[in-house]
Amino acid sequence: MKFSARFFDGTRATAHEVSVTLNEEGLSFEAQDKHYAYRKNQYTIQTAVADASRVIELEDGGRLEVQHPSNEFTSFSTSKTSSKIIYALENNFRYIVLALTLTVALIWSFISYGVPFLAEQVAQAMPLSTEAAMGEQVLQAMEFEEHVFQPSVLSVARQAQIQANLQRLCQQQTKFPPYKLLFRRSSLIGANALALPGGTLIITDALVQLAQHDDEITAVLAHELGHINRRHAMRQVLQSTLSGLVMVAVIGDFDSIASGLPASLLQLRYTRQMELEADAYALQALQKACISPRAFVNILERLSGTHEKNEADKSTSNVERLFATHPDTAIRLKAFRDAEIECEK
Repeated sequence: MKFSARFFDGTRATAHEVSVTLNEEGLSFEAQDKHYAYRKNQYTIQTAVADASRVIELEDGGRLEVQHPSNEFTSFSTSKTSSKIIYALENNFRYIVLALTLTVALIWSFISYGVPFLAEQVAQAMPLSTEAAMGEQVLQAMEFEEHVFQPSVLSVARQAQIQANLQRLCQQQTKFPPYKLLFRRSSLIGANALALPGGTLIITDALVQLAQHDDEITAVLAHELGHINRRHAMRQVLQSTLSGLVMVAVIGDFDSIASGLPASLLQLRYTRQMELEADAYALQALQKACISPRAFVNILERLSGTHEKNEADKSTSNVERLFATHPDTAIRLKAFRDAEIECEK
């Protein structure tokens, strides 16, 4: 079998039109008054893709490009059963659509289920010191780069009282995570509390002022302790990173994940499942400490109303929206409304 091809000798970019002879023994051609001959194990014919040019990689670094492969050439170069199957699949529109659908489904399933599972395992195995260092970086970014937080104006006595209330709640638990409670003022996020990687709890002055009873403050902090206990912040960072790596593998864009990592550290939104896990921890902690679960209901309803008002304000910043109360508040609070105090007197 003979066919025309463009020959690149591997040293220059110039191509030469050649006539190639191909058979069961190998291939040969003439180029620039020189005879080239290659046995079957000295070249590789790339797999056919539709009507695209076929490339034959030569052992010495040269290559042949067959721009308009004939049916005879295609049949000859895909004589192996595996090659024929691959060629048939790659050139059948139904198989292409099916393969694309399955690929998207597998990626979605892995990101939805596999990534959260892996993130939880890695987070639980990660040393607390490593997570704490990351939390410090996030806090510094919030204070000095994003200007989210400013020093608290609460009195030392008021801060000490809130600290003591939280300590009493923890003393009633069989096990509670190590934490560090910080007080901050923020005009951007208003009344709020959050848990950073490594066990740092932050409560804003506005939340303290919004509370009508200290039990309400303790209830919110108990919820944040639930996030620390399950290492939710670290899991969210890992989920974001792992999901990004999956997308890098698919689209090959590493810059997007590298530039998005700082944002994933700052955007500490939790999934609905994580919120429910933190709620369950808070409910159990409140019951053991003889604090009415209604305290959490009252403060969260007040918080929800405050954030809804802020969302309606067109001047609300993007940073403030990051820390807005999570949806499905009514569903989340049902367990607290139905619960009774089950403390041990």
